[in-house]
Amino acid sequence: MLGIEEAPMIGGTAGPRTAVQKDDGLALRVAGEFPMDMVEGIDLKKAAVIGLYRWEKIALHPCLICLGSLLSPRLAGGRKAYRPLRAIAPSMARLTALFTLAVLAGLSSPQAQELPAGLSAPRWERVASVVDGDTVLLEGAGEVRFVGVQTPKLPLGRANFSAWPLAPEAKSAVEALLLGREAGLTFAEGGRREDRYGRALAHLVTREGVWVQGRLLELGLARVYSFPDNRALVAEMLELERAARRAGRGIWGHPFYRIREARAGALWPLLDSFQVIEGEVREVFSSSRNTYLNFGEDWKEDFSLQIPREVRDEFKQAGVELESLSGRRVRVRGWISAYNGPLIRVTHPEQLELLEP
Repeated sequence: MLGIEEAPMIGGTAGPRTAVQKDDGLALRVAGEFPMDMVEGIDLKKAAVIGLYRWEKIALHPCLICLGSLLSPRLAGGRKAYRPLRAIAPSMARLTALFTLAVLAGLSSPQAQELPAGLSAPRWERVASVVDGDTVLLEGAGEVRFVGVQTPKLPLGRANFSAWPLAPEAKSAVEALLLGREAGLTFAEGGRREDRYGRALAHLVTREGVWVQGRLLELGLARVYSFPDNRALVAEMLELERAARRAGRGIWGHPFYRIREARAGALWPLLDSFQVIEGEVREVFSSSRNTYLNFGEDWKEDFSLQIPREVRDEFKQAGVELESLSGRRVRVRGWISAYNGPLIRVTHPEQLELLEP
């Protein structure tokens, strides 16, 4: 069920696939190409606190994708007397307000992601400010990095760094969930609890029981971003990421974050960036120190994966024989470096997903 749909821009106005509907003044309905009886409602009493008011015409940005599936069904109500309004090009402040409203409405949804088992009991702290989509500051000092996910990045004072698409929306989603509220910090047994910058590495949960990493993945505002020393809940997070990608939510509807094909020519311009890549393994080669999965005919030029011997043993423990992957289609995530051709170094098995033949 969709409530907010991508709209093409035509001459400075939103295209005809976007319509804004209203019923009895208590609910605002935003719809695209789907039946009106499937549209979720948004309570304008909640809208008022963040700057949306009754009878306003709300337009949609081309990159604001598919949030309606996360809105609470109990917010839908009133008469079904809909009248399309002409949508006009919005300001970013208005878009951020609309996005925040959608997140707030989703907090009470029965689809809200609950924190899976296997973590420590939460330590409750109040969130003083939100740095970006995956980092918050706590009252009385202390910074927390959301372990296991990467959200679109803001410049944050870095020279020559442009904000990634949907970075403001990711930050707004976290503000809607956590700003000024208590958050439970919880940790995996044996996982690293602090990074080199002194930030806590934690899974977060709200007082309402919402798992923050899970919600961001569900919204399509994060990618799974795991490390060998912090691998708890990666399988659960990957499943949420796949669902958001299938639905085209958030970043998965934007070309900046698309899954790349394992072709050297397409990957050379992406050196020193984190990417999700799919392709067919053409050859598996092992030396005493590393195993290489090669995706082209010329390993000196084409894309490859480098898997150190100790990680190769972890794959075996997980029931995956790397030598059997020749001819198999896989999905890998990581930072692209140059070693002969473009290369990703696989440091733990969770980086590699085996796709259906």
